[in-house]
This record gives sequence, structure tokens and C-alpha cells, in this order.
Amino acid sequence: MPLIQPFSRSGDSFSDRTGDPDEFSCAIGRIAIWFSGLEDEISKTIGFLLGVDDTTCEIVTSEASFKNKIHLLASLVRKRFPTSMPFYDGLTLDDYLKEFVARVFEAEQMRNQIMHSSWAGPFLRDQRAERRKVTAKASRGHQATSEVVDSGYLLDIADYICNMMWEVEGFRETLKDKHET
Repeated sequence: MPLIQPFSRSGDSFSDRTGDPDEFSCAIGRIAIWFSGLEDEISKTIGFLLGVDDTTCEIVTSEASFKNKIHLLASLVRKRFPTSMPFYDGLTLDDYLKEFVARVFEAEQMRNQIMHSSWAGPFLRDQRAERRKVTAKASRGHQATSEVVDSGYLLDIADYICNMMWEVEGFRETLKDKHET
């Protein structure tokens, strides 16, 4: 018999174990799910920019960090397209790309704030909890911050990440159109 019990399925349903879903946990789940979709769209865009099939794209991107995928995507765009070309609503591709990269990194930062925090509070009842983040950096030393977060704020983050996922897809489609002309 192992000292620590390995994972095993219980066979119980979600509602058997937890009752009705709560807003707070569902909102965090949406952040995780939409961020996964955002990362997939970024990988697909890298595959398009490289001109490779889906399997090759997965080989290239599967072990790369989110940050490195964004840097790769932006570098490939700059390599394949003239950044001075008109791109969107009077903006050049360079202008759009700078904004695009900043907003994608903002989505990642928001996701990281939520997913890498500790949580306390009666969030199953009140749809809110205290988010606590502790860091220990060489430049700043030990820091602990906390804030009360409600499920509405978490859904706002999830929606922002979802919108960025759609923005990446739209960006890729626009690049495809520009590539064909």
C-alpha cells in the first residue's frame, strides 16, 4: 500500500459532491477555459505564419511558454509583413501589433493574478473572496497584497480573455486576407 494514495475517480457526479455550482468557482473556471482558447488561437496563428500543418505547429508551440509564443508570433508577423502597411482603421500594422501584444500580455497578467493567488472567504455563499498574493523578489523583498474580489469581476476578466481570443482569431484572418492580396 502506498504512503500517499494515488489519484482515483470517485464515480460521483458534480452535483452529488458539491450541489449547485457557485458563481465564484464557475467564473474562475471560465478564466481558465478562455485562456486555454486564447493560447490555442495564438498557436494557430503561429502555424499560419510559419506555413506549417497542424501537427508541425503543435510540435513547435506545445512546449513554449505563453510569453515566448507571443514573442514568436510578433516576430513572425514583422518578418512576413511590412509593418508600415495600413492595417486597421487608419493604423499601420506596426501600430496595431504593438497594441495587440500589450493587450494579450494584459490578459495573461490578469489570468496569472487570479490563478496564482491564494483564496480565503465564504466564496461559496457570498460570491466573493479575499485574493492574497505573496512574492519575494530580490529587488523588493517580501510583499503580500490582498483584495476582495467578487464573481462579477472574475467574469469581467474571463470576458476580456475571451474577447482577446476572438481578437487573435480576427487578426489571423486579416493577415490571411493581406497575404492573399
